[in-house]
Amino acid sequence: FLAHDAAYPWLIVLKAALGALQPVLAYLLAARLFSAPVGLVAAVATAFNPYAVIHGPSFQDTVVFNLLMSLSVLLLIRSAD
Repeated sequence: FLAHDAAYPWLIVLKAALGALQPVLAYLLAARLFSAPVGLVAAVATAFNPYAVIHGPSFQDTVVFNLLMSLSVLLLIRSAD
């Protein structure tokens, strides 16, 4: 049983790893909708987004939500094709 003030470093690492997938999904979406160079620009812009860098490893649920939404849109586009 963990104390109430204990940090959960495994959760921070997990959310940071999930946040690291966001540029990959941005590339896949932009490359699918436009072209590979646009996908690269989208991936770089996503990787250096200050919101993602600051909030990625924090205790917020937006990282998981953004990842699931990006993955949902990518799967929706693939299933429509």
